[in-house]
Amino acid sequence: MRKIGLLVAMDKEARDIIAGLQSTYSLEYKGKTFTIGKMGDNEVILALAGIGKVNAAFTTTIMVEKFGVDVVINTGIAGGVGKLKPLSALSVSRVCQHDSDTTALGDPIGLISGLNMVYFDADKEIVEAIKNGAENASVGIVATGDTFIADSNKAKAIANTFGAVACDMECGAVAQVCHILGVKFGALKVISDSAEDGAELSYNELAETACKINSSTLLKVISQL
Repeated sequence: MRKIGLLVAMDKEARDIIAGLQSTYSLEYKGKTFTIGKMGDNEVILALAGIGKVNAAFTTTIMVEKFGVDVVINTGIAGGVGKLKPLSALSVSRVCQHDSDTTALGDPIGLISGLNMVYFDADKEIVEAIKNGAENASVGIVATGDTFIADSNKAKAIANTFGAVACDMECGAVAQVCHILGVKFGALKVISDSAEDGAELSYNELAETACKINSSTLLKVISQL
């Protein structure tokens, strides 16, 4: 039996996933809510992390150290940076952090100091499982930063600089912690907005639908892992 850790930022991303698990119960630990359940032969630990990189890194560390998960999948909604249509699914192949900037010291943009890395790769098995479990899923790079991107110029710059097809506020931090702790990492995202001008309006209209697509897809993927 595998222990699969799922990390989401918001309650709206968690609700339908929890409803699809069996024998669930919840507990609070270090200010975070964890829901434990089963899906087939797998034990699933879902963490409600909160928004942003610090919340994501802190909660991922707890999931690994307290619950001993074998893999962490970050899942939820993301901005499309003009590359993917809203409500499309993305199996994340690698991630970076677009707001990590020590270029003044001669470093490449996005470099994570101490690790000397810009990109963190998702586990290939998980990438394929998500791709196969999601209807017409794309595979590509997510760029993470502590900003909700709603600016066409910023979205274009992120896409061009990092080769990203989407942006979010947690994925890169989850991947970094998994790399440090030696745990497999994967991510499924569903596009809720374009990350361009007016993205906040698109997000408000589509976020709930995107979350439902995400949860149904993720539950199918877990059942096949």
